[in-house]
Amino acid sequence: MRFRIAYTILKALETWCKELDIKKCVLETGKNQPEAIALYKKNHYNIIPNFGKYEGVENSVCFEKEL
Repeated sequence: MRFRIAYTILKALETWCKELDIKKCVLETGKNQPEAIALYKKNHYNIIPNFGKYEGVENSVCFEKEL
């Protein structure tokens, strides 16, 4: 059930980005959040170098997806 809610929220975020003509969605999660990492990978997000305030944060994992 939680996975379905997270998936619905992720898809709503992507839809919102497209409506605003945003071409890329960038997300961050923690290494101790395997469910989030799996959700992002399953939905074609790619791991990228940590950005912004997450640079140098060992526990962070950043993702992006071209919309």
